[in-house]
Amino acid sequence: MAAALPNVSADLIWEVVRKLQSRHPVV
Repeated sequence: MAAALPNVSADLIWEVVRKLQSRHPVV
């Protein structure tokens, strides 16, 4: 994912991932 979005900081990506997991838990 990070490789697909080189302009986005990893911290921001993880923040979005956490939000997605909050709605749809992913193992």
